[in-house]
Amino acid sequence: MDKIGIVILNYLSYWDTEECVDSILTQSYENFKIAIVDNYSENDSYEILCEKYRENVNVSVVRTDSNIGFARGNNVGIEMLKKEGYFDVLVINGDTILTDKDYLRNLANLDIPLDCAMIGTTVINANGKNQNTEKVKIKTRADIFRVFVVLCFSWVFNFFYIKKFILFLKRRRMEKTTYDIDEINSEEKIPKLNSLNPDEEMLHGSAILFTENYLKRYVGFFPDTFLYMEEDILAIICAKIGFHQGYCPALSIYHKEDSSTNFESNYNARRKQLKKIKFLFQDLWQVLNILNWKENDLKNILLDDL
Repeated sequence: MDKIGIVILNYLSYWDTEECVDSILTQSYENFKIAIVDNYSENDSYEILCEKYRENVNVSVVRTDSNIGFARGNNVGIEMLKKEGYFDVLVINGDTILTDKDYLRNLANLDIPLDCAMIGTTVINANGKNQNTEKVKIKTRADIFRVFVVLCFSWVFNFFYIKKFILFLKRRRMEKTTYDIDEINSEEKIPKLNSLNPDEEMLHGSAILFTENYLKRYVGFFPDTFLYMEEDILAIICAKIGFHQGYCPALSIYHKEDSSTNFESNYNARRKQLKKIKFLFQDLWQVLNILNWKENDLKNILLDDL
C-alpha cells in the first residue's frame, strides 16, 4: 500500500487520543492521514483536539451531531478518508499507542492477498499480554440465545451483577485468549500475514486495518450496532461474503483499554449501565439478523455508494 488512512474515535478521553496521535506523528512512515472523530463528547474534547492539531495538515478533527456509537462513528472517519483517496484504513482505539516507530512502515509493506478484508497485529495490554487473536464465540443462533439468556438472568437477579456482566463481556476474550508476548517464536518476528480460520479466530477490535480490497466495495463496520459485537460481526461478514481476516503477530501496538468507558462510568453510573444493557440487546439482535441474511442481502447492505 502506498498510503494509510487512520481513524481514531474519541469519546470524552481526549488525553488518550492526544497520546495516540502523538505516537503516530513520530512514526518513520510519513504517508498517512489521521481522521479524529469526536463522537459528541459531553466535555471539551472537540475544542481541545481542534486547537491542538489545527495547524497539522496530516490530522483532521470532526464532530458528530450526536453520539452515534462505535461502528457508525468510525465509519464517519473511514468515509472521510476514502473521499481523500485513502482506501487502506487503520481503525484504532484512542487508548492505543504505537510504541514501534516502524509499525506503519512494516504494515504498509505487507503482502496482502486479494481476499483479505481486514488485518490485525499483536495487541499488548497493560499486563504485557497479547489480546490478538480472539476465539470466535458466536457461530450460530444458539450461541446468541445462550448470551441472551445469561443476560436476562443477570438483569432479573441484581443490577450489581449486570454491571459485573458488562465488565465480563468487555474482558472475556482478553482473559481467555491472551498469551505472553514471549510466546511469539522467532519466525513470527518476521512481518508476514497469516490467514485466520473464520470458524475459530477473529481480530481484536482495538486495532484493525481495513484493506483496499474491502473498502473499495464496502463500508467499514456494519453500521447498525452501537457499542458491542463489532468484532463478532466483522468475522461473520468475512465468512459470509468470501473474505478472510489476516493476522501479523510480528507487529505490535499497545492498548491501555476502556478509558472512555471507565471515565464515563465514574458519574451517573447506574443510568449509563442500563443504557449499555439496552445496546447489548440491540446489538445481539443485529448479529442474529446477519446470521439469517443471505450473502447477497448482506453485500447490498454493506455496499458503499462512494
